[in-house]
Amino acid sequence: MLSRPVPGAERNQAPTPPVDVNSASRSELETLPSIGVERAKLIVRMRERNGPFRNIEELQALPRLSKKQFEALRQAAIVGADPVKRVGADAGSKPSR
Repeated sequence: MLSRPVPGAERNQAPTPPVDVNSASRSELETLPSIGVERAKLIVRMRERNGPFRNIEELQALPRLSKKQFEALRQAAIVGADPVKRVGADAGSKPSR
């Protein structure tokens, strides 16, 4: 009796965690689908000029990024919380006793 291999079983790799476009370095951004050196530089420049991204759809402003490329990017990237907002949200909480 022959057994069939399970698809994907040959790769015993843990899933890659999503890349936070608000905190990733240029080299980390380059690991994203359809993001090479130039687009990674542009993402960093956009972040520096406009502040953190509010949602992943803002990356659609990247030049020559097709819908298909954006959908692949959407699966691999996240927009993390703004650290300033996170600190401010914690400031109003009461300490537990």
